[in-house]
Amino acid sequence: MLAACASTPQPAPSGPPVPLAPPPPPPGAYVRVIHASPEQFAQIVTAYTDNGQVPVIPELHFGAAEGYLPVPSGVHTVQARVPGMPPSSPAPVNWSTPDLQANHAYTIIAHGLVSDLSGPQLTFANEEDEPATVTPGRTRLRFFHALVNGGTVDVCLNGATPAFASATYGAFATASGTTTHYAPAPPGAVTVTFRSAQPGRAPCAGRIVGSVPIQLLDGASVLLVATGRIARGAGAVAPQVLVCPDTAPGAASCTPTPVTPGR
Repeated sequence: MLAACASTPQPAPSGPPVPLAPPPPPPGAYVRVIHASPEQFAQIVTAYTDNGQVPVIPELHFGAAEGYLPVPSGVHTVQARVPGMPPSSPAPVNWSTPDLQANHAYTIIAHGLVSDLSGPQLTFANEEDEPATVTPGRTRLRFFHALVNGGTVDVCLNGATPAFASATYGAFATASGTTTHYAPAPPGAVTVTFRSAQPGRAPCAGRIVGSVPIQLLDGASVLLVATGRIARGAGAVAPQVLVCPDTAPGAASCTPTPVTPGR
């Protein structure tokens, strides 16, 4: 009786096994690229990574930013070409990124010259963006000096308050009185003044080189990039400051603002 009530074995299902879904890609980094090179033959740059054949940035214009791009973690090589150069051609500029860490944000700045061997050569600088909640009623600033032949300058707020002292070409400046690259600033309309830095003199006491007005949003973190080229004749490029809010992992942008020369 028990044998008669036993269930009949079911046949095994036929057909190919259902493939498993691929694992999600590992988390990557976020990278913003800013074009601050006044090189007249590279006003537009095409960027490749790891000797790939497809550009990661098809067209990056002078004074503009691209990103924040999601990039796999690790070290990558970067190849910069001008539009029209095939990806198989030797790249005029080759560079290696730092070891990019997952879920971290980085800023990469192209600066320097290609056609003038007597000037600073076209290369990239990089820094990891520091995430932080800015205290309400304050903003914070970073400064990168990419103005060719601009000399060493003090960056002063509203004429005389030092934000960055003795900022040198090709580097992120250290904020006055700190060991970091972030300087506090009041929100609202601010005049950023550049003064000639002089050894032995207090910051923001030197000759005024130029100034720019900027509008700072409450709680914002902003990168200022001085660019252009001081030179005689056709090689000169009017100085300007790129005002680039830190927005990782969102879309990046920069607002070019002309520098008013000092008197």
